[in-house]
Amino acid sequence: MDAVKEYFSNHWKPDWNKFTHSGWQLVDKINALKPESVLDLGCGFNDLKAKIPGLYGIDPYNDKADEQVSIENFDCGTKEWDVVLALGSINFGTEFKIRRQFKKAVSHLKTGGHFFGRFNPASNLPVKDQHTIEGQAMGVDFFPWSEGYLRDLCYEYALNPVQIERDNKRIFFHGIKDYGRI
Repeated sequence: MDAVKEYFSNHWKPDWNKFTHSGWQLVDKINALKPESVLDLGCGFNDLKAKIPGLYGIDPYNDKADEQVSIENFDCGTKEWDVVLALGSINFGTEFKIRRQFKKAVSHLKTGGHFFGRFNPASNLPVKDQHTIEGQAMGVDFFPWSEGYLRDLCYEYALNPVQIERDNKRIFFHGIKDYGRI
């Protein structure tokens, strides 16, 4: 079993209360937008499903998802979403993989749609969180996100950053798909 699958299948547990911007209070922010469709990439246990109307959750490792599939392999045809969430899911692997997943996430958005993300700046995570569970090496490679790198991706993929700030050692992001740069 690959390290990320092992981690999310057998060890990871969500804690929505520890985040100021991307925890439970994000539900109200999303619902205030009155979206018809919300795509949660890497939904985990699909905790937001009952709280956000129109939410569809995908996750490659959790059978609570509406569809068990990776970001790369998810195919919704020509459907575009009002809101896309990536709350910890675009964090693992090489820069090539991160860029591919980020681009795919943005491609699912309608023009004017909202993207909310939570990214792990690996350099700020304790070594235990990066590579071990209960002292055992997991081999999970966290991508070293930074606010500058996130801004570069926004420019490249036509997202206007609305909010980028720290959220309990993570980076919280809210961007809107740009009308003029598509």
